[in-house]
Amino acid sequence: YLRLGQPLEQLAELTTIWAKAIGRLVFFLYQQSHKDIRIANRLTLLELPNLIALLGWMDKQLDANSDVAEQFTNTVRKIEQLLAHLNRPQALARVVTFREKLADALPDWSNARFENERLQLERLLEQGHLQLAYEKAQALLAHTQTVGPNAYRGADHDLALAYGLLGRVMSKAGKAYQALDLLATSQKQREALGQLGERLASVSLSEQAECLRNLGRLDESVS
Repeated sequence: YLRLGQPLEQLAELTTIWAKAIGRLVFFLYQQSHKDIRIANRLTLLELPNLIALLGWMDKQLDANSDVAEQFTNTVRKIEQLLAHLNRPQALARVVTFREKLADALPDWSNARFENERLQLERLLEQGHLQLAYEKAQALLAHTQTVGPNAYRGADHDLALAYGLLGRVMSKAGKAYQALDLLATSQKQREALGQLGERLASVSLSEQAECLRNLGRLDESVS
């Protein structure tokens, strides 16, 4: 109804304002998910039509100009993570498809491309495809090692995370010994990142403790 009688230029301007507002909402919901997941889940479901509409708007922008791919990746990843456990498979599939389309539009390896691979791996784990997840994690670690920790801003963080991802997959596959080595390497690299890596290092420690418990080394897991 609001579109009726609106000049095309003004309508495009209003739509852009709306898209920016929904983008800010996505970041708020993502932050809220780390504080009160129940509220974040409820609000995400209430705003789901707007989130899907935002994806449609971004898709049109991408078709018109592929240079916006980098600009949209962070928002799309956050939408995917908000929807990942809400039992909305069609909506999640829509986000995944667009996230992969964005990655294909990026010319060079970057944090955005790394995050695309990481999220593909997360979806494989959720679906119980351990072998595929293992192959994906191996390939991701090999590529980040080849690229190196100084290839782009945050490459050192991505390399540390790649070790942790392969370690987590190995742990889920029941290969705790191999997982421990990978998780320990991830922890050391994360600690070297300073304040940025402190929280990530604590996650790695928790995963190492789980491996030790699985191996029956309870004393070490609590030390």
